[in-house]
Amino acid sequence: MKVKLECDLDMDNNAILNYTGGCLIATGTYTGDGAVSKKITTGFTVKWVKIWTRQVTHNDPIVSLESTDTIVDDNESGAAIRQANDTGDMDLYVGCIVSLDSDGFTVGDAGSDFHPNQNGTAYNYLALGVAG
Repeated sequence: MKVKLECDLDMDNNAILNYTGGCLIATGTYTGDGAVSKKITTGFTVKWVKIWTRQVTHNDPIVSLESTDTIVDDNESGAAIRQANDTGDMDLYVGCIVSLDSDGFTVGDAGSDFHPNQNGTAYNYLALGVAG
């Protein structure tokens, strides 16, 4: 699903402002394949993405990762902020959200079949971005 809103993404200050081109939102799901990288297509330039594991049964732990183009670009292998609801831990993970691209985003398995591309794991995502 894509929705166009009249807003601006100021990712340097983590704010949403007025934007002449509009803000695009994509939501969806994918299943991890355990590969080093997996491309998710949104059809627009992603500036922020949040990915989380789908809860299959009650009390399953949920792991979420989120990143901006600034966080990803700060590490050559890509990076994201990871949070787990069962432990409350929040930390920087390298090699998980590999890149935010002109037509979507790319996730990895952090080199060890891990989130957000763990083989057989279902994920939801919410991506914000701009056209082109």
